Amino acid sequence: MKTLITLFFLPFLAFSQTKADFNKLIEDTNEYLTQYSKLRAYGEEYYPISEFGLSKREIKKLLIDADYDATLSKNKDSIQNYHMIFYFQEKITKRINQIVRHQDFQKVNIQELITSDELSIVISDDNKLFNFSMDAKTGGTYRSRISIMHYTDFAPQDSAQLTQFQDFFASDGYNNIYTLPTDEVIKYVMTGYVRGCSYCFQTFVCLVSFKDNQFKEEFSYSVDSRDWNDGVFYDHDTKTINVDYHVDDLTSYCYCGGENDKKEFDYDKFADNETLINCQCKFVFNGLTFELVEESWKKVNYEDRKE
Repeated sequence: MKTLITLFFLPFLAFSQTKADFNKLIEDTNEYLTQYSKLRAYGEEYYPISEFGLSKREIKKLLIDADYDATLSKNKDSIQNYHMIFYFQEKITKRINQIVRHQDFQKVNIQELITSDELSIVISDDNKLFNFSMDAKTGGTYRSRISIMHYTDFAPQDSAQLTQFQDFFASDGYNNIYTLPTDEVIKYVMTGYVRGCSYCFQTFVCLVSFKDNQFKEEFSYSVDSRDWNDGVFYDHDTKTINVDYHVDDLTSYCYCGGENDKKEFDYDKFADNETLINCQCKFVFNGLTFELVEESWKKVNYEDRKE
């Protein structure tokens, strides 16, 4: 997926790009998102091409590009589901890259202009760091996403630097981005959630800073758990990170500090639905980074946990 995103980005650097009409870019993006919403990873195998509202020119190019294997129906009036998923992903990604590099981008509220539920737009408090993400529709229980980051102060010198910038961030995107001003530089707390399988849940929090035209990670914590109620959670009002999870086969230890501070447990001994191990950590922002202030573990009754 990272390779796919990189390929999307390379042609759209703004250095020699003619500025497209901003309103047209928004209009196209909304239309492509509407069409993308019709598609499902396990939807119909073939869709009538006429259903996607494409222009004659777009249909002509689509037929040329898709004329291989069994991508098109015998009469060439229908097309395979997966091809249209990738088709609209490329169209949407291209437009987003053109939008964020447009001179009018910082003059508008992009969340008011692009309103489709297919696209998540997360913005930092200072309106500088943006995350655009959408369901990759790959099927399966791992709900992978296509994620695009944009930072208004970042000035890529070439495609390699742009790729490095994108690769720094989580490939599935973020749920929230918070701004933390400090005496040194502006820092950002970024939180995310990934469902890796039917009962595989990952939550994460990281602290990053921007200096010398690049981002640097200063703190991170993630939890993999079988319980969607467990994980790592950030409270921006108190600038506190709370970790609360139960030992299972995905995370068989309690961990708050360094590698030598892991408390390992034999999960099989606690997998009888009667007794579990609850792990907790608390980190507070001290002006520079998140500092561990509390850590604990205890045995808990399974029935108490359910309540």
